[in-house]
Amino acid sequence: MNYKYLILLIIFIVAGYHSQAVATPRAWVRIGQTETVSIYVDRNSIENTASGKRAWEMQDLKMPDSDGVSSRLYLNEFDCKLKLHRISQLSSYSGPRLSGRKVAEVSEPGYWRKIPSTGLFVVGYILHCVQ
Repeated sequence: MNYKYLILLIIFIVAGYHSQAVATPRAWVRIGQTETVSIYVDRNSIENTASGKRAWEMQDLKMPDSDGVSSRLYLNEFDCKLKLHRISQLSSYSGPRLSGRKVAEVSEPGYWRKIPSTGLFVVGYILHCVQ
């Protein structure tokens, strides 16, 4: 047997096991809901930034919207000092809880927006920014 082939095979196997062991599973926690949507945050993804926090969030719609979207995954960034947030890396799915086919994807970050005084986005702001 070719020893170079055997060594490369062992390296790929070990690297595969290592990457699976290092990957952190999602830890979804519901942070709010309305009659039409539930919002979850992945508590394993919460990170500090220079001006606040960011975390992966999931929207799980009670009924699909007009585009056939039933759930969304996105990175929500919070500027805690200026009371702003923006969404980036948005993926929309046809099934509940990020299942089904991917309906749409937007990788560019959105505009910074003021945190609304009511609604579910204020819940994320309070969770991440209010001490």
